[in-house]
Amino acid sequence: MEGVALNLFPFYEILVRQKTKTTSIRLGDKRDLYKVGDNVNLTVGWKPEEAPVRAKVRITKVEYCEISRIPRQMLLGESPDCQDVKNVPYMLSAIYRRRVIIYDFVTIISWEYLDTSADKMVIKVK
Repeated sequence: MEGVALNLFPFYEILVRQKTKTTSIRLGDKRDLYKVGDNVNLTVGWKPEEAPVRAKVRITKVEYCEISRIPRQMLLGESPDCQDVKNVPYMLSAIYRRRVIIYDFVTIISWEYLDTSADKMVIKVK
């Protein structure tokens, strides 16, 4: 899908650079936006409209389910703070700035990296 981006917050940038983040959980149903086989821009920033492209990726899996029903293997490629389904509501509550519970539905998007632009990123550490 042309022009679609998958944005991640800056605290995931190092995982993009290392290409270890290959999965993202989005609150609600995003299946109309992300389709298996789509090539999308992976961006990193607090504001998606201002976030720079860090990599080109191809969507490999899109799953929609209730948080309580997420099998552990669907979390492969997620960040270290989200390797256990018990942590998902807390992580999403922090990102979306609202209370998220295990009965909320999410879209789990997985991808593969298509280029090496993430290898060329410079990350400033203060």
